[in-house]
Amino acid sequence: AAAVRAAGIGGRRFAIATTTARLETTLRSLVASAGRSEDYAGCFLTESAAEELEDPERLLVELRRAVLDAEAAGAEAVIIGGGPLSAAAQVLVVEFAGRLRIVEPIRAAVAEALLATDVAETVPA
Repeated sequence: AAAVRAAGIGGRRFAIATTTARLETTLRSLVASAGRSEDYAGCFLTESAAEELEDPERLLVELRRAVLDAEAAGAEAVIIGGGPLSAAAQVLVVEFAGRLRIVEPIRAAVAEALLATDVAETVPA
């Protein structure tokens, strides 16, 4: 839910890019429970199933395509859905910097937790 809140901050239109089609209903429910359905542009899937994307370069290429599809649908931010996708998400953050906000769920959750506990003020940048 932290990634949804980060992506949709200020009413920003956002989407989710992922490799796992069977998560689509769960992700839609997560967006609804965070009260962000009106800002949600949808779930954009890689062409290949997660099991077929063991090669990091192929994974990155297909996730990039899903992100571009989300952008074409009007998303101003895209959550990269799935913990195993963190490395690819970090690459996409750099690639899309200044153009499209890429949100990595684990980092969003940690940032939210730090802010909630005021620890962020004591953590060096």
